[in-house]
Amino acid sequence: MSIRAIAWALNVKTGSPTTKLVLIKLADNANDGGACWPSVALVAKQTELSERAVQQHIRRCEELGLLTLQSRCDKADPRQQTTNLYRLNIGAGETLPELADDTPASTVVSEHPGMFHGAQEGVNVLHPPGERPAPGGVNVLHPPGERPAPRTVIEPKPITPIGGDVFLTLPLNTGGEYPITEGLLGQLVPLYPAVDVRQQLRLMRGWLLTNATRRKTQSGVLKFVNNWLSKEQNRGGSHGTNGSTRKPSLAERASEARRQFERHNPT
Repeated sequence: MSIRAIAWALNVKTGSPTTKLVLIKLADNANDGGACWPSVALVAKQTELSERAVQQHIRRCEELGLLTLQSRCDKADPRQQTTNLYRLNIGAGETLPELADDTPASTVVSEHPGMFHGAQEGVNVLHPPGERPAPGGVNVLHPPGERPAPRTVIEPKPITPIGGDVFLTLPLNTGGEYPITEGLLGQLVPLYPAVDVRQQLRLMRGWLLTNATRRKTQSGVLKFVNNWLSKEQNRGGSHGTNGSTRKPSLAERASEARRQFERHNPT
């Protein structure tokens, strides 16, 4: 699982909640390079969609430029096709950050390190990972005889929670708190239809409060939340697999009977 891929998938616009659900599931299986190869059957099972629907929404993601699909064959038997390889185009569908007033118009910087959108004369180009710089250490498109501009180091931005009122916070191992906002809840609830997401988040907070040595970092807390909710979804969730509520316990039934008795027999 790649937190960077999931954060991107949560924020990207697809025009369809079902397409977004399939994209987030692929991000859940992706590595930090955005590559994953889950079977259509697995994606269908964990999103509760038909295999045909999964294939349709994967093609929709491909049409939107959010991923590229590569068919693969068994090395031992080239006639036998294996699961497809999906490469998520992390960064696609996002809006470039606004430039400050003193930023040269020719400098366009991506939020993601290692990516660039072009340059003009006198501007350094950030080379993608694996690409060699121009021979002799000369900057691309830099006029001969002039000193190159200092190379800009772009630090990755920390993951910021989606906006909205804060529902609750989860304790971090740094001593801080990670806010779970209504905006983030709006993204999580449709992904786990069998789960009472709000109640599970309360349980997560209680568990983290009593297990201080096992609290998460700011970059790892969303993975913790996703893993917790995924396990609950696979177990049938707190709503039950058929959408019915759970049966009250014996203690709850006794307490309710007592309240009914006191209401009808006031002292």
